[in-house]
Amino acid sequence: MKRMDRIKFEHLVIGALAAYLPLHLLEEGLLGFPAWAEKYWHIPSYTIEKWLIHNVLFVAVLLIGYAFYHKDKVKFLAAGCGIIL
Repeated sequence: MKRMDRIKFEHLVIGALAAYLPLHLLEEGLLGFPAWAEKYWHIPSYTIEKWLIHNVLFVAVLLIGYAFYHKDKVKFLAAGCGIIL
């Protein structure tokens, strides 16, 4: 029986980004998260446009964190772990 190689941590980080971003955005968008947040969190005029802007900024932060992690995997290990969590 051939032994499988261990998954690299970087592949886990990339996989988390690739799975989380589309699935989470679809889930929130299709289930009406902006309206829910406006009702229960009392965010005034929380429209789909504002929600999209917040998500674009969040994705940008994740990608910047990945860029730091990719540059120096030891020094910025916390960024890689944060993306997975």
